[in-house]
Amino acid sequence: MLSIAQNLRLSAFINQSINSTCKISSSIAQSFVYNIRSC
Repeated sequence: MLSIAQNLRLSAFINQSINSTCKISSSIAQSFVYNIRSC
């Protein structure tokens, strides 16, 4: 079984990964919308 410290570290790492993925996808979506508007 994982210890509490390992669980916290793992969940923090997962949260960080999710956050960076959300930022990347939102910036891609924003540039996509901007490209459509500039057409």
